[in-house]
Formats: sequence, C-alpha cells, structure tokens
Amino acid sequence: MEKIDSRTLPVAALNERRRRVVKMRLDGVSLKDAAAQCEMLCRRSLLR
Repeated sequence: MEKIDSRTLPVAALNERRRRVVKMRLDGVSLKDAAAQCEMLCRRSLLR
C-alpha cells in the first residue's frame, strides 16, 4: 500500500480523516490505532 502525503490532500479530505479519528476515539479506539487506521501521524506531545 502506498502512503499518501497529507500535505498534498485538499482540506476537505484532511477534515474527513480528522472526523473519522475523532469518531473512533469516542468509540474507545486508542490514539495510536486510530491514527494508524486513518493514515495520520500520532503526536502525543501536541495533545498535552
């Protein structure tokens, strides 16, 4: 599977990925797993 560089995605696509991660987090999925499934970077240091 080829990873897509998020910097090249339109804002709407990025927002959709963010919505999916938030829904997964609310459903109890770990941050690391949610980020991996949505092909996003998990940066815990930014969340503190």
